[in-house]
Amino acid sequence: ILLSDNKTNMGWSLFSSQEPAVPECIMPDPVEVPAILSPYAVYLIAVLAVPATFWFIAYLIPQLFMAFRPVPDLKKKYGAKWALVTGGGSGIGKALCFKLASQGLNVVVVSLDDDFLKT
Repeated sequence: ILLSDNKTNMGWSLFSSQEPAVPECIMPDPVEVPAILSPYAVYLIAVLAVPATFWFIAYLIPQLFMAFRPVPDLKKKYGAKWALVTGGGSGIGKALCFKLASQGLNVVVVSLDDDFLKT
């Protein structure tokens, strides 16, 4: 097996003690790329990202827990037959009235005189 040198086209033996000459690679001059962010800006972004990431995870875990946990059946939990809801004319109270009624409880709604209670 022979290796050849491109400059002299002289054959070299594989087991020779002399190394073949390696042809030079012609590389273009390196082009300087302007820095978009200074090292201080990168450091500042990293420092600010840590608390923001912590806050996001601390916010996300309880939200996921509340979204996927089962709604407790209050009729079974307390052995109740009746439920009294104050402020059940609108908003959260109204939603609570519908949820309790869907669980089979008799619901008494106490609220101010509203047009919402008539519908």
